[in-house]
Parts: sequence; C-alpha cells; structure tokens
Amino acid sequence: MRNRKYNKLLVLMLAAALLVPSFSVSAASASGAKKDGLADGAQARQTAMNVSGDTLQLGGNGNPIQIIMDESGKIAAYLKQGGAYVNQYYSSYGWGTNLFVNMGGEDKYYTTPYYGGEWGAYESVKRPDDNTIEMSWLFNEGQLRVKQTIRYIPGDWFYEKSWTLENTTESETFTGLKWIHGGDAYFGGIDSARAYWNDTLGMVYLRNDSTDDVGIMGYYGSEASKADGYAGGDYSAAYDQAMNGQLNNELINNGDYGYIDAGYQLQWNHDSLAPGEAWSIVSYERWTDAGGVQVLAPENKKVYPGETATYSFLLLNLLEQLGDGDVEVPMDAEFDVSAASENGWDVTIDSPTHLAISGGEVAQVNVTVTVPEDTDLLSDKLTLTAVANTEEAPTGSGYVRTIIPNDAPTASDLAAAGKLRVGQTLTASYAYADTEDDEEGTSKFQWYIADNAEGDNRMAIADATGKTYKLHKADVGKYISFSVVPVAAEGTAAGEQSDSEWVGPVAKQQTTPTESAAPTEELIVIDVEDGADKDGEVVSKAFITRTTDLLGNKKDEVKFTMEQAADAIQQLQTADSKSAKLVIPDPKDEVSELLVNLPKESLALLAANGVSLEIASSNGSIILSAEEMKGLTEDAYFRLIPIKKESERKEALNRARTEQLVLALAGTNAVSSIGRPLEIETNVQSHRVTLVFPLGQTELSEDELNELGVFVEHSDGDKELIKGEIVGYGAEGAKGLQITVNKFSAFTIVHIPGWGDEHKPYITGYADGTFRPERNLTRAEMAVMLSRIFAADEEQDGKQADSNASSIVAAEDAGEGGLLAPTFLDVGGKHWAAAAIGQTAALGLMQGYADGSFKPEQQITRAEMASIVAKWLAEASSGTAAGFADSEQHWAAEAIGKVTAAGIMQGYADGSFKPDQALTRAEAVTLLNKVLGRGPLNDGDARWSDVAEGYWAFGDIQEASIDHKFEAAEK
Repeated sequence: MRNRKYNKLLVLMLAAALLVPSFSVSAASASGAKKDGLADGAQARQTAMNVSGDTLQLGGNGNPIQIIMDESGKIAAYLKQGGAYVNQYYSSYGWGTNLFVNMGGEDKYYTTPYYGGEWGAYESVKRPDDNTIEMSWLFNEGQLRVKQTIRYIPGDWFYEKSWTLENTTESETFTGLKWIHGGDAYFGGIDSARAYWNDTLGMVYLRNDSTDDVGIMGYYGSEASKADGYAGGDYSAAYDQAMNGQLNNELINNGDYGYIDAGYQLQWNHDSLAPGEAWSIVSYERWTDAGGVQVLAPENKKVYPGETATYSFLLLNLLEQLGDGDVEVPMDAEFDVSAASENGWDVTIDSPTHLAISGGEVAQVNVTVTVPEDTDLLSDKLTLTAVANTEEAPTGSGYVRTIIPNDAPTASDLAAAGKLRVGQTLTASYAYADTEDDEEGTSKFQWYIADNAEGDNRMAIADATGKTYKLHKADVGKYISFSVVPVAAEGTAAGEQSDSEWVGPVAKQQTTPTESAAPTEELIVIDVEDGADKDGEVVSKAFITRTTDLLGNKKDEVKFTMEQAADAIQQLQTADSKSAKLVIPDPKDEVSELLVNLPKESLALLAANGVSLEIASSNGSIILSAEEMKGLTEDAYFRLIPIKKESERKEALNRARTEQLVLALAGTNAVSSIGRPLEIETNVQSHRVTLVFPLGQTELSEDELNELGVFVEHSDGDKELIKGEIVGYGAEGAKGLQITVNKFSAFTIVHIPGWGDEHKPYITGYADGTFRPERNLTRAEMAVMLSRIFAADEEQDGKQADSNASSIVAAEDAGEGGLLAPTFLDVGGKHWAAAAIGQTAALGLMQGYADGSFKPEQQITRAEMASIVAKWLAEASSGTAAGFADSEQHWAAEAIGKVTAAGIMQGYADGSFKPDQALTRAEAVTLLNKVLGRGPLNDGDARWSDVAEGYWAFGDIQEASIDHKFEAAEK
C-alpha cells in the first residue's frame, strides 16, 4: 500500500495538468486512483489502454513500443504485451521534470504536472520526420527556451528522450542549472517494481519480482551526458528529493532491498549558461522482453566508416529454482554469449564468452564492431545473445544500433545579389556544404519584404519561392531578404533554415538616364477632438506627414506624441470628458495607406487618466479603451490599407461568399458586400480593440441593416464572421458597423439576406481546418467559451438565444460597481484569456484556488464542469451524488447530484461518475448546448475535417462552432 504521501501526491497529480492532451484513454484506465493487488500478467493486461494519438504518436501498429505525447510534453509509454499495449507509467502523470536555475540573481523553479507546479509557456510542436517529435517551451518571458525531442525507431525496445536548454538573452548568464527527470512506473501494468542502479551504464532500472510477463525498464543518460545523480526505490521519497533539487545517489528502501512500488529519477547539473549558449541532455528509456536471462544494452553510437565502437552490455541472471519449502530462490548458472551484426560486419567479444553468474548478479560483456570503409548503410543492429547452460537453456538478448553519421547540409554566407530596382532580378547567393559531400538537391527558398533594415513588419512574399526574385512596384521603398533550407540530393535531406541580411530600399524602375524627382512630403495639421462632444470640440492638434512617392501613391503617417496627448487630456478634463478622437481627413479619397504611430509614453498617459482614444478616418475607426492601453508597454502602430481596386474588392467578396461560416447563414441567398474592404496591420494583438466601419448615407432598411456582418480573415489563418452593431459614424445621419476584435488582418462588410435571429459560435476550430474533438479542455479555454456565450447573450438584447445565461448575470450582479473580477497570481494582463477569466470569475461561474491561482492551463474535469452547470440550474433543482461510489464524498457531490438529476450529465455503466476525469472539447459543447437549449445543428456540410457527419457529437459541434440562423421552438 502507498504511504502517507500518496494522498498528497494524488491531489497534486490531479490538480496540475498543463495543456490539453491529444490522446484519449478508455474510461476504465483513466481513473485517478492507484490500485493494489495487480499481481500477475493476466490481470496486468486488463489495464491495457485504448490509445489513439494523431500527429503526436510514435510506434504502435505492431511495434514493441507506442509513445503518445500531448502539447505539454507529457509522455504516455505503452509496451506490447499479449496483443495489447500496456501502460508503463502510473497514468499520463507518472513521470515529470524539475528545472532549477538562477536567472538575474533570482532562483527559479519550474516543474511539470507530476510535481504539481508550473511549467513554461508552450511554443511549438514539430515533426521533423516520422520517427521524431520536437516540442519547445519558453521560460521567464522567453529568456530560456527548452526543446524536448522524442525519437523512436520502429522495431526498437527503447526510445531516445533529449532536451536542449538555450539562453536566448543577449547579456545575462544563467547559473546553477539542475535538470531532474523521472517519476513513478506502472511497469508492465503491475505496480510492484523494485529499483536498481548500475554504475557502468549510469542506469537506474526497475523490474518486478517476476520476469515471466515483462523484463526490465531502464533509464540512463548518454555517454556524453551521463547523469550526475540518481534516486530509485520509494517513489515518494525520490519525489521529495527531486522537488528539493538534489538526488542523493541511493536506492531508497524501507528496510527492504529494492522498495516494492518503485519510482526512478536522474539528475543533470550545469554550472552556467552564457548568452546564446545551449545545454543538451540525451537520455534513453529501454525495455526488455520477459525472461530470466536479461541483457541490458548501452546507448547507440555514431561511428564513421572505417572506425570501431565498443559497447558494454550487462548480463543479469534472474533465473530461479525451487528451494526449501517449494519457494522460488535465485539460481546460479553458467552462460555462453555470442554477438552478431545485422549486416555481417566484423564483431569481437572483448570479454570471456563463457560466464558463471550467481543468481541475481550481473556481469559485463564488452563487444566491438567495425564499420566497413565502403559501407553505404546508415545503421547496423548489433545483438548480444546469452544462453544459460541449464536443461531448458533459457535465452536472452539485447541490442544497440550503430549509426553511420549523415549530417544535414548547411547554408552560409547568404546574400541577395542584384540591383535593388523595380524590374531587376535578385538572386539568392549562399555557400552550400555537406560533411559527407552529398550534392545539393532542390533546396527551398522564400523571399520576404519589410519596412526597414531591421526587418520590421516582415512578410513572406506570396509565390516568391525560387532562387531568384524579380522586384515589383509594390517593393519600392521596402527592404528584401530571403531564407534557404539546404536540401541534399541523398542522405539526410534537409538542413536548418538560414536567413540573409536585409537589403534596400528598393528604388523605382529607371526609365530615363536621369533620376526622376524624389518623393515629396507635405505636413498637414489635423484635429484631436473631444470624442464625447457631438460638435467635435477641438482639444489638441497633431500632424500628418503625407508622402507622395515616385509612382504617385500617397501615404499618410501620424505620430500622436506625448505632448499632444497631454494637451488633449488637459482640455478634456476641463470638459469632464474621457474620450480623445484623432481625426484623419482625406476629402479627395486619395490616400492609399495610413500609418498611425502611438508612442508608449502617450498610451501610458492616456491610460493613467482614463482617456480612451479613437482614430477616425474615412475608411474606418479604431477605438482603444483606457483599460486596454494599460496593458500596452511598447510603442504601438496601426496601418490602415483600404482596398480601392474593384478587382481586389471582388476577390475579397468571393472569398467571403465561399467560406463555410457565411454559407451556413446565407443558404441560397446571394451575399453582397458594402463599402470597401479594409486591411489593418498592427502590433497590438491579444487586446480588445473596437472597430467601426463606415456605411455612409445608406438606403438599407432597418431589417437589412440587421443583416450586415463583418467577414474577418485574420493574419494567422483564422476566419470569423462577426454580427456587429449599427452605430452613428461621422456626418449627421451616417451609419457605421461596430465590432470588437483582439487580432487583425482583412475586414469585409457583407450583407446576408435573411440573417435574423442567430446562434453565435462560442468555440472555434484550428487554422488547419480541424476541431480536435477528443482534445481535453483547459480551464482558460472554458472561461473563454463562457465569456463568448455571455457576450452573445448581451448582443441578443433579450432575444431567446442563450436566454438561460442571463439568469446567471442577474444573480451574480455586484451592484452599482458592476461585476468585480478577482485577480489571480498566475493570470497576468498579458495572458491570452485574462479578460474571459476575469469575467467568468466575477460571474461566479469559475473560481480560483486557495493559493490565489487560477491554473488556466490545467485541464478542466467533469466535477468542475458539473459545478459550472449547476449554477445555471434553477435554485429548486437538487440532487445528490448517491449511486456514484467515487463521488459521494467529493467536493462537487452536490453539483454532480444537481446536473445528473436534471439529465444534463450522466454517469458510467460501471456506476461511477469519474469526477476527476478530464473533459474533451466534444463533451464540453454537448453539455453546454443542453444547458443553453441549443442544437444540435445537423444540416449542412461538415465544418471541420476531423468531425464527420457520423461522429457522435457532429450536430453539437456544428451548433457550437458555426454562426447560423435558428427558429425558436414554440413553448
């Protein structure tokens, strides 16, 4: 049985999920409770998990090992036993990492879910090849990058687990780095392993009392990064050592040699990490097949042709025989060993080939292999086999792979060669190199454009993916660069991307021997008005620099200085106003681009005085609230580019017409556009900004105005359709369409006939067109969904859609001061979901923890969902968690009773509710739709590529993720 620390550990494990996993497990195996008494292989195989992992899976499909990862980097490892894949860790939380580092004189501590702490910010996941997964995270606001690489070669009984820690700063040195990795095994599906240590391999390894069903599980660092410390045995004591930052190099036991129910830990230390430096750790996790003769193999080695490598194998005698009282006892035996190369390379055994090993003891066998000079192979498998000289002659074997290096090609000395003038062609110049002298294949290129030599506002040039690029009129005044990914004709195909320096600015096309006149500039005085005054009282002045380039294009640039902001604030205080309006005139409609620069000092001054800022132009207005400006700590800019060409306007409309979001609403009705599309570029992301688009002196009826929306094509690939609100705009009687966004790109006003009552989406899919229904949901993501539901309810202004939500708003009203959102230690103003978390917490729908945290990236559980849903149900609704043995004493027992009595949530066939099981995206929308009285929406084509019409939650996912009309059912 577990000692007293088990309960503490279980709470930490269940309360500390990082990001949502991309794999699922059967209901029976996802339980948070650890079970005693699984004593044999038949029972162990009952714990086999039904696993599925799309892009984050390695192995499986008949391989000895299956590795599945989620976006927090958690690894679920499975060993094939008796036709089923059996979990090797104690749940997906059964291993973890601790990182200790001193940064800027402050000791930092980061840890993954097993230890119940906070990890870095997820950055990316990549699949360099079919056998490798790379993930990276950023720590301490990006100063430290950690990349985790998992590599599994099909057919192997082991996988490589490596990390690279990179100091991304320019001047700060980090010190005292400690990396501790390990955890709690559920080895072979049996929770009764013992721990051992071997100094030769630097390996901490586990085995069960019996090796009849499964062999050995070993964990060790490579020769280049051997561990500096280890702990094995009592998993909870090792857990404490890991959290304290120092493993004690011992097999911890409670008086018994090799504590049953063992865990394992390894520690690596690094004195310092200078700016730009990286520290790499390579480790291996290895399993063996069942049997009393066990061979533990060392790590793979890279060996060049003509060279040799010596491998040190360990031979363990785990044979047993009947002793006195018919009790199994260790058996002494003699063994014959042999070694063979998969490809017939020369192999010699540098140790005796006949060994006598006492029962339970270990012997070392050294084997040398020679790589032929003329080989064109990339790897070889070296196997050591041991046969016991007993009547049954049991056999064991282990193997390593000899890797023949084939380094990736490189590209250096990049330069864009050619004249920087419209009509001229630039050529990518670079030096290609390959350590194996492989010739260059078809390398990959991409050309970029930017505003200056620093690469500000860098954008990839569409279709400019060749070795050359011809300069166009749109490039005038811009800077150009390119990137190249070197590709070899054979061997390791692709290297790392390299980028050239920026060159520019690009000049106009030369048509005469003499240069045309230089671009002209004029200074235009503009008004800063009181935005709250209908007559537009002027409170300050600003200046436009209007540039007419060599092609006749006019561009306006405005900088709202701190002095101008101070003047405006002073006048606004006199008028008791909190709104400044920067008015940008363009009476002749001749400006092709408007750039508004907002220095951080101006933003801070406006925010400190509670003054909002509106940037009003004839093509659209941008409104920044004082609250949102508080979170802006850098200079901000907005670039407005109206789409004036009719051909480009039609292209934007056609994109909108063919988008599924629009089709779902329009049906057979013809969609048209109003006004001209507008592109907005900015560095103000993840902040709520109000936009108003002019409708002019429109002749649309009131009903037709209610059928308008804004189709948004975001720069990150996302698309959305926003209903908006009709407001006044500029001149008397003119109207505009107002929306709120937190990211920017292209905006097109569309008229969708018949767009009346609607259900707005409260959950979105991903840029690749998937919904990922089986992914678990985080607390932050749930908060965002709830905030969207309430936003939709407010916009409906009393309509029937989502009417159930209004009862919560009314019930939780904080009075005259409005809703008071609590603050959480782990949700800063820059957190992507900060506003939503504040709103849902203020409404009482979600709560934080006793330590002042919200744990936004922790997976939301069924119990937490029950608690949220229970707040929606009428006060008269009641119920208990009776009948659910796993929930009667649970903190959410009352809420579980309510939601199950109301039929919103159900238990499982085995009589459990599984309150601490994570909730998937599909499950979440199904539950929320029930509460809201929405859907399912089964008509129309599938919105998401991974949610087919036959999927169990198809209609609910469509309902929750597509903006569409609905007809209220009669009561």
